[in-house]
Amino acid sequence: MVGLIDKAQRAKDVTQREYIIELAQIEVLEKQTNNQGKITEEEFKGILANYFTFDPESELPEDLSELTLTTKDGKYSDILASEIYNGRFEKKELISQDESYVGYFADIEGDGTVDGIIYADLAKGNTGSGKWYNSNGTYTIPKEKDVSTLKQYYIKEEAHEESGFDSKPVLAPIENQEGKKDRFYVMALKNIGDQEKGETYCWYSAASSAGGTSSGFGGGKKNTETMMEKWENAEYGKQNANASYKDMWGIEELKTKNVQGWFVPSKAEWSAFGGELGINTSNYQTKGLSDKYWSSSLISSNQAYGVNFAETKPLSNYNLSRDRYIRLSVTF
Repeated sequence: MVGLIDKAQRAKDVTQREYIIELAQIEVLEKQTNNQGKITEEEFKGILANYFTFDPESELPEDLSELTLTTKDGKYSDILASEIYNGRFEKKELISQDESYVGYFADIEGDGTVDGIIYADLAKGNTGSGKWYNSNGTYTIPKEKDVSTLKQYYIKEEAHEESGFDSKPVLAPIENQEGKKDRFYVMALKNIGDQEKGETYCWYSAASSAGGTSSGFGGGKKNTETMMEKWENAEYGKQNANASYKDMWGIEELKTKNVQGWFVPSKAEWSAFGGELGINTSNYQTKGLSDKYWSSSLISSNQAYGVNFAETKPLSNYNLSRDRYIRLSVTF
């Protein structure tokens, strides 16, 4: 009877051991599926760290059968890395921390999707004059003193063309960068809402005593979080008071995107986008941009800054009940 119990326990252990290996193998396959059958060392090390007492900062041996792994619960200590994957790794050449990558495209998740265009590089700060058209469009992109604190990136795609912007490579972040800071500001390539219908929105149509936003560079994310909360609580008046256009802070797409880190750009962030990428009245349409957009920055209790690419003075103030397009930004 004891022998049967021992055999049953051994069979159970084998099943659990194989199950852990299979879970890790599935993650390897998912990475390969999203990257044309390839996987990088960083991605594989991240997978090992998910299931085993493996330090993702350590080096992998050339022969993965030489790496013995222990499960996090300590139950199995005889699993070889080669049982999970024994192929070749895609080499990722990291980009420089001394060059500017403004104008390059961004694949934020590294999944092959181009999410936007880079308009600010915190490793370099301002690359332009720091002024878009006039003094109303001044901006300062902060330069990180210690670039080693910034995330690292690699070229995911050698060349990408999008809506009149110059053909440039696509950047993606390497894996396992906990504690590192985002290096880039990115603008989405499409507006919020139905593109064909050309949906526009009010800022907060009923508001007459609004406050709590910043105009500076880096303020857009906080502005968006602040105003979404105030709108949700109807702090500045009735929601969606304009019968023709909804308030932007209640848009479901914005709520979903904000959870992922996207936000309505501040006045200075819009200025940096226009100034760093050289956008003007004659080329904005070729770059897939609409004529008028909201910023997240108030200028007074009942007016906010808006962008109008069709005007020679594109930054101005507008009543909160006016309608404009929405385009989001994100850091990565």
